[in-house]
Amino acid sequence: MKNKVWKPLVAACIMVSPLLMANDLDDLLGGFEVDEVFVVEEAVEPLEDKKSPWQVSGQVSLYSNYAYDHGASAALPNRNNWSRLQAKTRLDVDYEGSESSRVHVDMGIDYDLAYQFNGRSNYPEAALDEYESSVELGSFWWQSSLTPNLDIKLGRQNMVQGSADMLRINDTVNSLDNRYPGLTQLQDFRLPVALTRFDYYLQDWQITAAIQHQLRAPKVATVGVDAFPSSAFPSALMSSLPSLLDPQYDTSDSPYMLAATGQVLGFDSSFYYGRVLDQRWHKRVTPVPTRVYGLINQSGIALSLMQGSWLWKLEAARFSDLEYSNASTSKSRSDVMLGFDYNGWRDINLTVEWAQRQIHDFETKMALAPDLQLAKDMQLAVNMKYQFNHGQTNANLVLTANGEGFQGGGMQKFWLEHEVDQQWTLNGGLINYYGGSNAIYRALSYSDKVFVEMHYSF
Repeated sequence: MKNKVWKPLVAACIMVSPLLMANDLDDLLGGFEVDEVFVVEEAVEPLEDKKSPWQVSGQVSLYSNYAYDHGASAALPNRNNWSRLQAKTRLDVDYEGSESSRVHVDMGIDYDLAYQFNGRSNYPEAALDEYESSVELGSFWWQSSLTPNLDIKLGRQNMVQGSADMLRINDTVNSLDNRYPGLTQLQDFRLPVALTRFDYYLQDWQITAAIQHQLRAPKVATVGVDAFPSSAFPSALMSSLPSLLDPQYDTSDSPYMLAATGQVLGFDSSFYYGRVLDQRWHKRVTPVPTRVYGLINQSGIALSLMQGSWLWKLEAARFSDLEYSNASTSKSRSDVMLGFDYNGWRDINLTVEWAQRQIHDFETKMALAPDLQLAKDMQLAVNMKYQFNHGQTNANLVLTANGEGFQGGGMQKFWLEHEVDQQWTLNGGLINYYGGSNAIYRALSYSDKVFVEMHYSF
């Protein structure tokens, strides 16, 4: 009798289509017959279901903000109003065709009922366009390994840089969403931009080169909404401002970033050099008065060192070609950040970061609107997190201070974050803004809030 042998061939880490189903093991892995009087049957383990290359996940979130203290400002849409009643859906789709190739797409849809509830006629049209509803494509990228040492990532994406967690020094590639000061979720904070990114791995070093194909203006709070009442800024100033243009992309002056990350004398070290979008607009007189965004040059370094329960952090950067509305020439600026993370206390994590930004060749008139600059500006940020209830609940405290001598204003934010289960998370707390010499924080001081958030992940 002719022998028939069937043996399984199992290849590790291979993704298959969700339409492909494994056959019954009895059909695949049978015993074998021989002419002898005994039969040997090979014991096999059940074959696990193959993982689909498609992964779909997302989050449905509800946000509610109640502005409990509007102070003496009478120019707000409503005193002590519900300033945010927003529903937001985020969908993430990932496809892994092989070990070395991946595609990611995410998009968000949101609608804020607060403007209908408070009366849409109480808000300027620009505020409704910016806040009431949106459908937006977020990240859209393809990543693959060209060689064992070289990766490529192409499409709309985030590029995170630096060692700081709360203060921005070298992390300048992506613009930010600042429409809800102090209340934006981290996953929504950066605005993805179209990049072609290459990462080359050489022993313990990672060399990165990125070319940017898109410029996106930062999203800022609109005057006339809860965050910024009209009375916070002189009407003469607002009416005199020319129209604001979106950043103009020019192939002859494309933004880019070069980075190298590795170990130097025991420090986790990163070095940066590139040309990026300035997050501040400036007035341009010719050919017609407009407000525009410019490109600036950046060089920087980030260091971190772990010592027991301490993580020490340092960042420094220098920027040039900065344009200001009230300055006669372009300027350069030097930024430096010192900070640490400490986790030596049980269930408590502490982060402290301090930064100073100095504009060189400062002109006195740059302190006036619309620039509102300081020759030396300082920032301090403190974050303390306490984990309890078997790790299901976090109590968080964030304190910030800004300006020379920290007299420019800041905020205090306290909230509880509770993980109901693997899908449901509840957040709730309050945020208090305090004013100072800075006009932005004086405006925010009329917008203290109690907030509640509910997130369902799937």
